[in-house]
Amino acid sequence: MSTKTESAEVSVLRSLNEIARYLTENRRQIVDLDPNSTDQHVQAALGAMAGAADSIRDALQTPPNAHAVQKKDAESCFPYLRNAITKLLAGAEQADSADDRELAISMYVPKVVYAANLISTALTFE
Repeated sequence: MSTKTESAEVSVLRSLNEIARYLTENRRQIVDLDPNSTDQHVQAALGAMAGAADSIRDALQTPPNAHAVQKKDAESCFPYLRNAITKLLAGAEQADSADDRELAISMYVPKVVYAANLISTALTFE
């Protein structure tokens, strides 16, 4: 059971890293696409981040070697992560221009990445 949970942790952290890299590396492309395509890509990013958050929540259910405070710290990051995702989407979707969309994305992608890093740190097993 320990191996299964540790594998889940590795999978979750890999997913978070891939999603953070996608959002960071493709920020300019997301901004430059027409509004319909932007919605599709931003919605895909939201789905991926929400899926990662759900996977982390599942992994948190039975961490074999994590201290309770680490689990509590990770769980407290979920609202922050979801809030950052919501604001990223709202800012990108409601922007009137490419510049406004880029500003919204540049403001909230770091918050999403920061929340992911907090969760990753809290999930570190000893």
